[in-house]
Amino acid sequence: MEKEFISKPLGTHRNLLGEGPLWDEDKSILYWVDIQLAEIHQWDFQTEVHTTYSFPVRIGAIAKRSDTGFIAATEKGFATIEIPSCEIHFIGNPEEQLVHNRFNDGKCDRKGRFWAGTLNENGVKEAAALYKLDHSGKFSKMLADVSCSNGIAWTADYQKMYYIDTSTRSIVEFDFDEQLGLISNKKLVLLVPATDGIPDGMTIDQQGMLWVALWGGGKVIKIDPKKRMVVGEIKVPSKLVTSCAFGGKDFKDLFITTASIGYTEKEFSEEPLAGCTFVVSQLEVGGEPSNHYISSI
Repeated sequence: MEKEFISKPLGTHRNLLGEGPLWDEDKSILYWVDIQLAEIHQWDFQTEVHTTYSFPVRIGAIAKRSDTGFIAATEKGFATIEIPSCEIHFIGNPEEQLVHNRFNDGKCDRKGRFWAGTLNENGVKEAAALYKLDHSGKFSKMLADVSCSNGIAWTADYQKMYYIDTSTRSIVEFDFDEQLGLISNKKLVLLVPATDGIPDGMTIDQQGMLWVALWGGGKVIKIDPKKRMVVGEIKVPSKLVTSCAFGGKDFKDLFITTASIGYTEKEFSEEPLAGCTFVVSQLEVGGEPSNHYISSI
């Protein structure tokens, strides 16, 4: 196991359901969402100023667009978003008829397609799905019978895609056809023991190691997907760890979002940093810049 790293909070803001950290290397800004409060948060590393932007819908995930603004997966489907104006333009909702479903986690692949999945807020199993949004704004269902769509990551050569359906407690691997944007040949990478928490968001480093946030586990684990084993961990002073992403100088900082939803006063007194967004500075191996959504619409 690696040496112990320290998770330090960014400021004092407490998220209700912090998710989806996204590093903007051009501006040295970290973005993340608070899904339940329908907010996008911005932390400027040059000024250390924290800014909150409020929206009329809950946002599960965002990615930068190649031209301007963001692509977003929301409770009402795919949309484009502008900051600081908070303009939002809806593209389409593949699950408009499923009123208890909302979009959750999502990321762009190297070709600029946006992959995002849904969950059922009543906890109905296998009632959600994973979708792909192409450059023209057309969406396709890529996986059915999903319960809680979460982390996505690709290998550097884009031959493999890793994916988490949280309710299964599993990290799985697919063969990835980058040209066509198709997945096949599902295999289990790791089953997380229930006593460790459940897998949520995920990122990948330059050596192909997976970093997975454990909801209820108070940590991020490092997985070697080839050996199919945990090879490290970072403890977080907040139990409900939701996601992680690389950024900062040389992309060697790991940003970690957490939640405080459902906490009692007693739990807050025991866990005063619950819901904070954290940074672990200068890991030995960093990650890669996030991909942008390339739009022709």
